[in-house]
Formats: sequence, C-alpha cells, structure tokens
Amino acid sequence: MSELYQKNIQLIQKRWPEIAQEIDSQNIEQLDAKLVEGNSQTISIDDIQLSSRHDPLEEALFYRSQTQGEKYYLFGCAMGDIPKLLMHDKQAKSIIIYLINPDVMKLVLHFTEQPWLEDERFCLRFMEENPVVRDALLAEDGAIILPSEKVLCKRHSPYLFYQFESANFFFHINKKMMDEEDAAFDAQRLKENVRILKKRKPVDKFTKNNYKKYPSAIVIGAGPTLEEQIDHLKEVMSRKHRPYIIAASMAGNTLYQHGIYPDAIINIDRGKGVGENNDGLTKFIPFQLAEKGTKFIVSTLTPTDIIQKWAGELYYANLVTPNYDECQKRLPTERLFIYGSVIASAVHIAASIATQRVYFMGMDFSFPDKKFHAGMDNNTHGNMTINEVVLNGYGEEVETSTSYRTFLTGVECLTHEFSALQFINCSRRGAKINNTTYLDEGVIV
Repeated sequence: MSELYQKNIQLIQKRWPEIAQEIDSQNIEQLDAKLVEGNSQTISIDDIQLSSRHDPLEEALFYRSQTQGEKYYLFGCAMGDIPKLLMHDKQAKSIIIYLINPDVMKLVLHFTEQPWLEDERFCLRFMEENPVVRDALLAEDGAIILPSEKVLCKRHSPYLFYQFESANFFFHINKKMMDEEDAAFDAQRLKENVRILKKRKPVDKFTKNNYKKYPSAIVIGAGPTLEEQIDHLKEVMSRKHRPYIIAASMAGNTLYQHGIYPDAIINIDRGKGVGENNDGLTKFIPFQLAEKGTKFIVSTLTPTDIIQKWAGELYYANLVTPNYDECQKRLPTERLFIYGSVIASAVHIAASIATQRVYFMGMDFSFPDKKFHAGMDNNTHGNMTINEVVLNGYGEEVETSTSYRTFLTGVECLTHEFSALQFINCSRRGAKINNTTYLDEGVIV
C-alpha cells in the first residue's frame, strides 16, 4: 500500500466512510493494468486508457465544454483530470462524482494526487441503483460520462453500460433535433398542424376517460414475434371482457390483415427523412382501422396528411423531448415518454390504463431470425443496421442495432417507473426486458 494511497483513502474515509470501505475492499491485483506514456502518463486497464496520454487537460476541457450550469454530475473519476479542472472553476457550486468502478478508483488512488477530495464542493457517491433516477441524472446539463469508466463498467454491470450508451445516443439525437434545419422543419410542421389539431382532443382526454379502467392492457409492437402471437390475440379479442389493446401504428396493418382491431394505435414519428418528400410514413399507417372504432394517438408533429386522412377518433400529444417545447405552448397536453421509440409512449399510456398488469407482444428490440418487422419484407427497411447483440429470454445472443438496444433501455426505465404494475412479456425470442416476467404457458387475463 503506497503512502499516496493511504493519504487519499484517509481523506475519503473522513468524508465518506462507506465509500472508503468499498474502495479499500477491492482486489486490484487481478486488474490487467499498465502504465501508458506519451506527453503525459495514464493507466490502461484491459487495454482501455483512463485518460489521454497526450493532453489530458485538453481532454478534460472538451468534456467540460459539453456541459452547462453550475452543478456537475461526473459518472466516474478516471485519472481525476476533470475533478482537478473543476476545482479551479469558481462558478462551479456543486460537483457530484458517482463511483462507477471502485477497483479502478483504488488503483488510481495509488498513483495520483486527488486534491479535490478536500474541496467542500465535491461529493463522492455510490452509483444510483434506480434506473429512473439515473436516467434523470444523465439528462442533467452538467452530466459528464467518462468514456473509459463507461466501458469498464460493462465488466460488472452491462445494464449500466447500456444506460450510459443510451444517454449519449439521446444527447446527440436531441442536439440534432434542435439544429437549424430540424427546428425549421418542426416549426413548419407545427404551423400546418395547429389548425387541424385544435379540432381534435388532447391525449389528456383519452387518459382521463380510461384512467385505471382495466385490470390489464396489452402493448403491441411491430417486432417479428408478433406473427407468433396472432392466434393468441384472436382468442383474446373474442372475449367479452378482455385487456385494453394499444399498438404501435407500424403493427396496425399486420393486425388488421388478421382481423384484429386494437382499441388504440399510436404514432410519434415526424416522418422526416422517410421518403423523398418526407411522405413515406403514410403507407405504414392502417387507416382502415378507423372504421373499426380504433382510436389514433399522434404526436403534434405527426405528418399533416396522416392526421387529415384519419377518419376516426384522434388524440394529439406532445413528447418530453426539447423539440416539443414550442408545441406545448401552442397545443398543451400531457407529455409522453419517448426514449426514441413509439413503444415507450405506448407503455406510458398503458400504465395509466391498467391497474394490475401490462402484457408485451412484438416488443423484441432485436431481430430474431434476422427479421426486422412482423408482416414486412426486410427490404421495406433498407437502412436498418445490425451492429449489436442482446440476450433473449433464453439467455441466447440475438442480433439487434444500437438504436433498438437504446429503445430497450428506455422501456426498462418505464418498467421501473411503474413498478406497481406487473409487466409480462409474451415471447422469449426477443430481447430480455428487465423487470418483466414471461407468460410462457400462462393465460392472458
């Protein structure tokens, strides 16, 4: 045990005794660590450099430049370069550092001074276990996810790694949505939709009319395993008393073709980039369901022609993303969760309807048998990329994409948010969804 480590751990012991105990209990002999030298020095663990070996200060300045405000939330400490930088920021009022990899922290404490440990503005904490709380923290303007710590946490917590990845994904998506081109697109769409939607009802009316009205709800996605559930759904539809059924609009045509008419479908897609004139989304909307009494829930930025063509009951909603802030001023509604996927919004609504349980069908977040969507040829989605794997309900690897894995993380946040409900997945062939059970041979009630 080095003198430097003793000094550092004593400082932590004085302020955060439980964290000191956790760090001190780590076995760092098993780490595949080595010193890496360049213009500066850093440590590499499992071939992952904790910081730049060329200019760690420049690297720290870059990550700080991605933040705003006076409060900082650091996920990991790495070599301590960012905390050292923030020490000299007189505008920084609060810096919370979350312990991601205690073994990495212990190793670093042997080799580097950490003067921030004595700065009263700093607070060292265990990582939040509740994914909903974590999600809120990761969305803070002052959040910084240290890349090396993110990758290394996958050793012991793949789910935390995926949540970090999702946060980075949404950071860039939200930034893109607020750029000049997208802002102009949304402003024009809102201008076109305001007059039409004012003749319709906000989603608040829908949720109020159905609030906790049904013991169960079924959320249907357009994943390939939906095809395996058709007969099951037909049996459910034949009952006098059955769960409320809400489906992603992309699943609507498949359901209609099999004589299954959901109570509601939902679309949140703006249609931007779909088709040469942003009008390619229309062909995926099952307009014929309006004649069967299906209600349609749309985002306020849904393509205008889709709203106009729907002949049945329609409700509009804003989403929680920043690009809907202006929509909220013009057309105020309850704001739905999104996490990049219509499924999250559907789960949000289902959670307001059901009192006991929510069933998932066709919610695969992956490509079983290399198929993208139920009832569609893969050529329909030529831009789909398979570049990741997740585990399915059998513990087997199944192919997916980065975006789908991100959508999965978002829905998992919702299953924790609405933990009073039981969430039941009807198929094991798609991605495993945390905080759910499986129907297997059970019966939908």
